[in-house]
Amino acid sequence: LDLVKYIEDGKPDKARGDTPAAMQDMRKLEIRIIKDTVLGRATTLLAEAKDKDAKDIARKGYDEATLAYDRAVKFIDASPRDQEQVNRLGSQATFLAQRSVRLAEEVAKLKEVKPRDLEQVVVESEQRMQRVAEAMHHPDVRDLSLTEQSVTLAKAAEKLASQNDKQSAADTEKL
Repeated sequence: LDLVKYIEDGKPDKARGDTPAAMQDMRKLEIRIIKDTVLGRATTLLAEAKDKDAKDIARKGYDEATLAYDRAVKFIDASPRDQEQVNRLGSQATFLAQRSVRLAEEVAKLKEVKPRDLEQVVVESEQRMQRVAEAMHHPDVRDLSLTEQSVTLAKAAEKLASQNDKQSAADTEKL
């Protein structure tokens, strides 16, 4: 506003002298707005993760999320107009912050499990894998270890994806 007033008052030299400071303030404002827009959700999620003691009970996930957040902040400070990279880093920070919250929730649940209920925890993991197997029309894999179940289902998913890609390419060629 001062710059406009100087120009209106016929003092363009005064306006030119104050322009660098005003431009610096505008850049700071631009960076703050970008951070709020791109990292606002991540900021909220990291606070939620902290409230859920993620720093103590799910340290690796929390550290990974805060590192991604810090990386995004530093990049925005240096290159706020690189929209593609800013968005990518912001999305990554938000994803990892959300993951940190979920890890803390799951660890908190596990901490409450009594030794006699551990089998139920494993059965629930098995049921999750079985839902995936059924969705892919894959034979029952519950006779395998959880790791072997995940590997088997991942290979089956890759095979289905490959078949779908081939079918899609064929359909595109027909069109």
